[in-house]
Amino acid sequence: MKGLTDVPGRIRELASVIVNRWKRGGQICEIPFQQRMLEAAFVYPIRPYAGRIAAISPVDHPAFMDLRESWRNAPVSNLEVFDIPGDHNSFLDEEHVAAVAACLKQTMAARF
Repeated sequence: MKGLTDVPGRIRELASVIVNRWKRGGQICEIPFQQRMLEAAFVYPIRPYAGRIAAISPVDHPAFMDLRESWRNAPVSNLEVFDIPGDHNSFLDEEHVAAVAACLKQTMAARF
């Protein structure tokens, strides 16, 4: 699978197990919605995109979840990553939501 060479060793091993289960028609995870999301991610054909992409990235994240790195080889021409406080589970908590709102406001102002 393309892109797995950039993922740290253990994550690459786990991703390979998931891909192999999926290819054999096996269950990837317990929750049907997450199962469908992962299946869609495996078959989605990545195409070039010339439009603007704004991504919000919590600053407290493991290295393998770095958006700049994971999008590095994607065929996009205009990616802007906004760093906000918190992690994947807390960036929408009350203490961080003002930062998220500011990013969204800036992004929407630049678009219109």
